Amino acid sequence: MDVKKKAKHTVIMLKNFLTCFKFILYVSWAIIGSILIIQELTQLWKDFRLNYMKKRNYMHNLYSLLNYNKNKSLSFQQAKDNVLSRLYEKINDRFVELYRKLHENDENNFTASITSDGAGINFEVESFLWNKLITHVNH
Repeated sequence: MDVKKKAKHTVIMLKNFLTCFKFILYVSWAIIGSILIIQELTQLWKDFRLNYMKKRNYMHNLYSLLNYNKNKSLSFQQAKDNVLSRLYEKINDRFVELYRKLHENDENNFTASITSDGAGINFEVESFLWNKLITHVNH
C-alpha cells in the first residue's frame, strides 16, 4: 500500500508540476508577447517622431520661404514705389515748369501734382481758372 500511495502522490505531484509549468509557460509567452508588442509600439513611435520632425522641418522651411518671398515682394514694392515717386516728382516739376513757360501771361501760379495710386496715376492741377481738380481734358 505504501507503494500505491507513493505512486499516487507522485502522479499528483507531476500533475501539479505540469500545471505550474504550463502556467509559467503561458505567463512567459504573455511576457514575451508583451515585450514584442512594446518593441513594435516603440518602433512605431520612433517612426512617427521621425516623420513628424521631417514634416515639421518641411513646414518650417516652407513658412520661411513664404516669409522670405513676402519680404522680397514688399521690398520690391517699396523700391518700385520709391523709384516711381522720384520719377513722378521729376516729371511733375518739369511739367509745371514747361506749362508755366507756355502760359506765362496768365498761369504763373500754376501747380500740378502727379502721384502714384496703386497701378494708376493721380494727376491734379491748380491754376488761375480752376481750383485743384482732377483733369479729364486735353488742352
